[in-house]
Amino acid sequence: MKHLKKLVIVAVVAAVPASASAQDKMPTAKDIMARYIKVTGGKEAYARIKSYTVKSEMTLPAAGLKASIDIVGTLKPVQMYQGIDLGQFGGKIERYLTRKACWETGLQGTRLITGLERAQNMKEAHFASELTPEKFYKAMKVDGKEDVDGDECYKVVLTPKEGKPETVYYSIKSGLKVKTIQTAMSPQGEIKVESTAGDYRKVGGILMSHKGTQKLPNGMVMQLKTQKVEFNKKVDASKFKVPDDVMEQAKEAAAEAKAKSDDK
Repeated sequence: MKHLKKLVIVAVVAAVPASASAQDKMPTAKDIMARYIKVTGGKEAYARIKSYTVKSEMTLPAAGLKASIDIVGTLKPVQMYQGIDLGQFGGKIERYLTRKACWETGLQGTRLITGLERAQNMKEAHFASELTPEKFYKAMKVDGKEDVDGDECYKVVLTPKEGKPETVYYSIKSGLKVKTIQTAMSPQGEIKVESTAGDYRKVGGILMSHKGTQKLPNGMVMQLKTQKVEFNKKVDASKFKVPDDVMEQAKEAAAEAKAKSDDK
């Protein structure tokens, strides 16, 4: 009997850890991002995208603000235009990203965008950073599981090659991205932004979020609604022509950055 009891105990002890380890084993960050690409259309569908045009509406109920957003981008070469029409609240802000320069125009004139802020725009312009995460992140890890509005998610911490770590939540059930927390750069400095994504719909073979929110540090919440998405629409190349004054500023900024690097 003693030997039998011992055999039972050994069998139970041996079985439980194996079961528990199989249940608790986490996928890697790359696995989670690869799954996101797969469930939203797959690599082949993304490879067919040469350009994208997105029209959205942004509202900030607490301030009575309503704005329209137009985004136009190409992937070869990587370029992006963002136009935000704030109407009576501040006119139009336009942002351009090309290989040569990144700049913004608005009521305050023209502003050259460099450094971390430019790097963040470049990542966004690639449309889906999950396709080539090594290009943007120097470290990627899964930091457990966490509930997001009733949806159990993998919590993925991504450390960019430039900037502070981002936390992205991917639904365990669907594989979709449901929340992102990141530190964005702006003329006013760093801004912590918490974004949500939902109402995924298929467009041109790609499953895309059509509704979301952005929670700002002051507690205000912006509502975002995508109205129209088009892929591979012809883009006028002149839209991304760098103005002469911006080109001069970009050259000066590059020279200053090189000089600082050489001094180190």
